[in-house]
Formats: sequence, C-alpha cells, structure tokens
Amino acid sequence: MDNVPFHKTATIEPLIQSVGANILYMSPYSPDFNPIERKVVTTIALSYVNSLQPQQKWLIPLLQQLWI
Repeated sequence: MDNVPFHKTATIEPLIQSVGANILYMSPYSPDFNPIERKVVTTIALSYVNSLQPQQKWLIPLLQQLWI
C-alpha cells in the first residue's frame, strides 16, 4: 500500500489482516527514483530558457550550471 495516513489507521490494518493478507508499504516517494521527474523539470526549464528575451540571455549559463 502507499503511505497515505488513513491506510495506517487502527481500523484498516486489522480488516486487511483478517482476510489473511499481508500488508506491505511502499517506500516514501522520492523524485530521485523517478526518472520522468528530471525530464519534466528539464522540459519546463528549456521552455523557460527559450522564452527569454535577448537582454535576459545572460541567465542561460547560470541556469545550465544549476541543472547539471
């Protein structure tokens, strides 16, 4: 099960165990373990960089350093 607090209440766990099922909880969410997160952030960042005005282009090297 996921880590939603109501899945861990005193009433839910006994109900699941009463039918002979074992409860296994998922590890906490981490964007580091989800490769799509980095792709989405990079896509959003690139769209931002592409929308910069010419006088704002000095930001590009700074942003590239942050995303490496």
